[in-house]
Amino acid sequence: MSGERSAGGIGWREHLRRLVTFFGTSAVALVLEFALFFVLTLVGWMPFFANLVASLTAATLAYALNTRYSFRVMKRPTTYVLYVVYALFIIFSVSAVIQVSIDLVPLHPLVWKVFYAGITFVLNFFFNAYLFRRERALPGYEPGDAEAGVVPDDSGAAPDGAEAPERPAL
Repeated sequence: MSGERSAGGIGWREHLRRLVTFFGTSAVALVLEFALFFVLTLVGWMPFFANLVASLTAATLAYALNTRYSFRVMKRPTTYVLYVVYALFIIFSVSAVIQVSIDLVPLHPLVWKVFYAGITFVLNFFFNAYLFRRERALPGYEPGDAEAGVVPDDSGAAPDGAEAPERPAL
């Protein structure tokens, strides 16, 4: 019962590992995003444009980290394009909401940015889980390995001496 599989074919431990790792990788991207947002607003950029630049930069970093560490899937141009389209929708929406929030309640832009970060974290996790649900696993890793205690190495070698699948060109 400890590693029961869900309808998606992975157990609760794998879901938990993904959530915790997603939180960590998102925190790294968020630090970059907040720092860039703060600096851009400090030098006079409008919060809307500062948020666009900072968020798109952080979204690209988050995609790279989450494909590798949270979901352990191969990066593909198609998923990256879908990810960027989703990210742009969220970024434009949140940027507009931040600007309106500042106009209604004149707090520092970073206060509003932090306020909306929690909402976007939840949306982003579920979107990523949906986007990567059918992607090829990284060499040496299969979904469900977390329940068995298997940790892939970074060499790209297949387990037990089997030949590793070729990585698709990006």
